[in-house]
Amino acid sequence: MSLEGEINELDISRSYLYNIFRQNLNLTPSQFLTQLRREKAKQNLLNSSYTVQQIANTIGYGDEFTFSKAFKRYTGLSPKFYRKKK
Repeated sequence: MSLEGEINELDISRSYLYNIFRQNLNLTPSQFLTQLRREKAKQNLLNSSYTVQQIANTIGYGDEFTFSKAFKRYTGLSPKFYRKKK
């Protein structure tokens, strides 16, 4: 089921959900989801033996290169260096 389907099932409009996120978290739902995925990637890098490719796939990236670039923009470190340094 998609998020759109779940929103409809709960009888919540997209704009209402958007406003709830903005008021309580100062983030859009999309920004919140992105932040959640980034934090999950950080946890996986530190607490698992998953490859960077596997972690990229689990958080929604199709390839390791795109994930690595995004991760470095977020943390200032490549995923491999983040894992080694921490």
